[in-house]
Amino acid sequence: MKTKASILQDIKQLTKYSKDYEDSDSWTASGSNKIQNTLKLYRKAIIYLETNPRQEFVESQLVSSEKRLQDIVDGFSLWKKATPQMSGMDEKKAKQIYNAQMGVKAVKTQILNLKYILS
Repeated sequence: MKTKASILQDIKQLTKYSKDYEDSDSWTASGSNKIQNTLKLYRKAIIYLETNPRQEFVESQLVSSEKRLQDIVDGFSLWKKATPQMSGMDEKKAKQIYNAQMGVKAVKTQILNLKYILS
């Protein structure tokens, strides 16, 4: 499991890389955004670790979040059938609406954060 010190070291390395990346010719806005999002993940992990969670608790949270995500994914077809205005809609658009309503992005972010902490 990660410690606050190891995450601070990761932040330090990524910040140095970010400065070098911004000065390079291969700089892109999407690459810069990816670095900033990774830094956000690291900061969230530090805040989470300040609560001193036990490793078993973090593991159980990860299992619970993964199960929640799977339940959401499995519930899409039932939701689509039960929602009359979605019956004629394109599958991709309906899935976007469903994922937004069910908070899939937040659950995926939580899973990503927990996996990082446990790595």
